[in-house]
Amino acid sequence: MVTVPGHQDRVAFVREFYEAHRTVIVTAQVIGVVSSAAFLAFALGLQRQDWVGRRPLVGLSGVAVAAAGALACVPPLVLCVVASSAAAGAISGLATASDLVDVALFAAIAFFAGSVVIAVNRVWVRALAALVAVVCALRAVFVLIGEATLELLAPMAFLVLIVSLAILSWRRAMRPVA
Repeated sequence: MVTVPGHQDRVAFVREFYEAHRTVIVTAQVIGVVSSAAFLAFALGLQRQDWVGRRPLVGLSGVAVAAAGALACVPPLVLCVVASSAAAGAISGLATASDLVDVALFAAIAFFAGSVVIAVNRVWVRALAALVAVVCALRAVFVLIGEATLELLAPMAFLVLIVSLAILSWRRAMRPVA
């Protein structure tokens, strides 16, 4: 959830940033790929819950989030490798690609949250999911226009939704069978 340089930043700054923080960025991207796989398993498991609607929206949107999350790791990893040697155009293009995959990720998260709104009948879960959907959709738009608005709030809202869904799933799983 750290902001990396994007298309609006100077090539020299992007290059210096990736050279200076290579280890941290690679570590974060590896964690991102693992998290995407874990989220995929979570979303598919969530779809099988009896309190989630029968339509496969939650599972499908979970696949979209996992794919976008994994894809979002690619431009920063490539930039870590080529930052010191690539041409200015390549650095600029990869910084732009990093922004665009973030747009895809926040759009996919908004789709997932919207799917939860449709699939789940608990009012508080629907309200939380609707809020997350709006915040993440707005974040996708803000990334497109180069604004930092909702930079921390959108990912944190998504985490709150995931933790809430996990706790709800866990509490339902712990109920004694009648």
